Amino acid sequence: MEEVAVVSTAAAGTAGVLVHLETATPLCGVAVADAATGALLWHRAERAETGFLHAERLHVLLEEAFAAFPRSTWRAVSVSDGPGSYTGLRIGAASAKGLCAALELPLVAVSTLESLAVGTLFSSGTSPVADPSPNSEGRIFAAVDARRLEVYGAFFAPNGARLTEDEAWIFPDRVADWGTEPLVAVGDGAAKLETWLPEGSECLGDLPPERWLAGSVRVACAHLAAGRVEDLGRYAPNYLKEAAARKASQSV
Repeated sequence: MEEVAVVSTAAAGTAGVLVHLETATPLCGVAVADAATGALLWHRAERAETGFLHAERLHVLLEEAFAAFPRSTWRAVSVSDGPGSYTGLRIGAASAKGLCAALELPLVAVSTLESLAVGTLFSSGTSPVADPSPNSEGRIFAAVDARRLEVYGAFFAPNGARLTEDEAWIFPDRVADWGTEPLVAVGDGAAKLETWLPEGSECLGDLPPERWLAGSVRVACAHLAAGRVEDLGRYAPNYLKEAAARKASQSV
């Protein structure tokens, strides 16, 4: 089991903190950010060698977040909205909704693909509280593994701004849709696409947890500042595939 932890020396500002739950892929993570600036203050992330450990470990990581940041400092909870693993998304959504209901906090949904795209803007070795820098390599293609030769993917601009909606991509059927300009491919679905990437592209694959979670909380805090919060009674993750979504939403 891979385990990563970081505590920033930066203190939470008067705006308090936002707590993010990441469960869309085999990575199980909890991150805490300054709610006003979006700067990553703390995170814990674990990944099993095989399968998922969210049901067993997410609540443990949340308990550590409570210990590090008193309840009085919590201002909002965010959760990875998908697309991704059905089971992982259900666990994350149920946990986030339960926290928000119990603590009377707003819920923020964060696109898994958008958080990956923004995470690429934090270069390796960059402080988690530093501002991200635009990617000069061209468009970003964020991809989450959907098994076999399929990924959930979307295009983003070099600054992380969304260009296309989330879609299920099957390869090599959609190679022509890449275009010819080099791309930066990121996410656990990126590696299996490397053969079909345009010449000059860069395949980052899975981001280190710190970079991904730094992207997640930046997006979440921007949504919170804009008032983009979810209705707890109606919220369900973005499962993307309709049949699975109908079945899965019944338990969230």
